[in-house]
Amino acid sequence: QEALQVSELLQLSELQNFFGDECVQVARQPSKNSASVANNTNNHAAVINSIILNERTYILLRLPNGKLNSYPVAMSEKELEKEIDHLRLTLEDISTDEYLTESQKVYDLTIRPMAEDLAQAKPNTLVFINDGVLRNVPMAALHDGKQFLVEKYAIATTLGFDLNSHKQHIKRDTKAVIFGLTAEIPPFAPLPNVKSETEGVQKILGGKRFLDKDFTLENLQKQIDNFGYSIIHLATHGKFGADPNSTFLQLFDRRVSLNEFESILLHSKKPIELLTLSACQTAVGDSRATLGIAGVALRAGVQSTLATLWFVNDADTVPLIQDFYTQMQQPNLTKAEALRQAQLKIIADPNGHPAIWSPFVLVGNWQ
Repeated sequence: QEALQVSELLQLSELQNFFGDECVQVARQPSKNSASVANNTNNHAAVINSIILNERTYILLRLPNGKLNSYPVAMSEKELEKEIDHLRLTLEDISTDEYLTESQKVYDLTIRPMAEDLAQAKPNTLVFINDGVLRNVPMAALHDGKQFLVEKYAIATTLGFDLNSHKQHIKRDTKAVIFGLTAEIPPFAPLPNVKSETEGVQKILGGKRFLDKDFTLENLQKQIDNFGYSIIHLATHGKFGADPNSTFLQLFDRRVSLNEFESILLHSKKPIELLTLSACQTAVGDSRATLGIAGVALRAGVQSTLATLWFVNDADTVPLIQDFYTQMQQPNLTKAEALRQAQLKIIADPNGHPAIWSPFVLVGNWQ
């Protein structure tokens, strides 16, 4: 328990350092004990923390009943970084199945020691609070030799229980605003399939849709300022780097920095339940890159973010995104399970390489 509390304080400190201020403190809630964590997860989620130290890593499992288990990984930080970076690169390479060996290796290191405990507890969701380089890979793509982890459990990630509100509210408002960029804006290539992606999303969710010349900073601000959208879908290039200055979203008229984007989100007339960034990418080998995705949502009070760890061909993005939103319409289905169902559909395809489905990660409230 003490290690978890210290780990969470370090996560908070790292997030404050990333943004260069201490504003994250306002989102912090009083620390919870195991029993309240069990209540918070509604007895269906297991929480997996990783703590990376110089000479070894510890994986801490919080079962739905509140029981805590610890599993040491006898590998130095540098060795682990090498393994994770290699897994990330092989997962992105759609031309080979080299990822399978690497994925099984990381599964054996991190998940296999707790597999029996998980099987007995029967959670339906695994919530990862990852440390350092482990944030760079999708845990859904870890493979036990027979199946991917996401074939057994819904997967979500968060920065920590004390940094997020995880009240269950399956009954959701799906009022959406949808922005997309299809045009070529150097150095970025055009995204021709964004048109059909956004059309499909609008068909499922309704709401307003804006493409290209209507996807401006002024219009984005206007829509969020004046209307109460619970879902914001942005299909555009985005990059997440080691700090806010190397992190941006590409609009039709300009790039928007992370701090500018946060400021826009903060002006929303009502709480944002879901922010989707369908064509973004994080820097390979940079353990801080994903802090931008999680951090801006946390600071702006966004409940959940669906984002990609690497760029996915926009044609491949369309069916997964549309399936995810379709699944979200099902009563009492969590966002994590909706994403799982969309990913399972692609896994079932003989050409369903993890380069296509695994970079989609759900950050924040998985319910």
